[in-house]
Amino acid sequence: MLRTVLALAVALAWESVVSATQAPCNAAHVCGADMGFSVHAAAQLSGEAQLVDDLLAQLPKLDHIGGGRRLQALLPLQNINLTLLTSRTSLNLAEAGVAGTLPDTWSQLTQLQRINLYYNDVEGTLPASWSTLTALTELILGWNWFEGTIPPEWSTLVNVRILGLETNLMTGSLPPAWSGLSGLWYLSLVNNTFEGTLPSEYSSLSGLQSLFTTNNAMTGTLPDAYSMLSSATRLYLGTNRHGGSLPASWSALRQLYALDLSNNTLTGTLPSAWSTLTRLT
Repeated sequence: MLRTVLALAVALAWESVVSATQAPCNAAHVCGADMGFSVHAAAQLSGEAQLVDDLLAQLPKLDHIGGGRRLQALLPLQNINLTLLTSRTSLNLAEAGVAGTLPDTWSQLTQLQRINLYYNDVEGTLPASWSTLTALTELILGWNWFEGTIPPEWSTLVNVRILGLETNLMTGSLPPAWSGLSGLWYLSLVNNTFEGTLPSEYSSLSGLQSLFTTNNAMTGTLPDAYSMLSSATRLYLGTNRHGGSLPASWSALRQLYALDLSNNTLTGTLPSAWSTLTRLT
């Protein structure tokens, strides 16, 4: 039940990130969505439809790929022939029933621009070796079973715009080194057990529009420095352990239209300076 509710919340969040034009299932029962949540649709959009055929050729027992359908048998990521991926710029296996761990060998796929493994059964830790994938613009790993901490080495992924790690089993603190993700505009860390404070260093992420840390174990006060996040439109920081008062300096966040600070231990009153936040609803 919780997983279903959270899935709905994540889906609603995505609506304002990308448009979700549904594509019908074809005769081979491969369903698609224009937003990149299926292998077939993503392959079509990037001119890489052959990727589906490659996977089917390797694994003839596959029933469905993407579109909300799950495979009857789980596909270990390690079983995908690396040579089939060396010319790909996009790898979309969302809801495809893949399992196993993230292969270190994928660090060789430096041409990849998009990796989507949303809603599968992948486990293990995030490999620091993926710091070589500097062409990535989208890295979507939400709704799996990842554990361990966030690798600070990924601060080299300066072209990443969308980074999703929601609904996993991850722990530890948020690495200040990620302030180097200069291209980032969407970061979702919802529903893990991250702890520690919100790094003040993230105030340098001038393009960050959406930050989601709901349902973790984050502590400390809300950083005054986040008043520098001039592009921020959505901050969802609820259901954590943040304390202290609301920073008056956040009145500078004039683009903000959604703010969730519920279920924390914040004190004090609403700063009068926040009257400038006219887009908040």
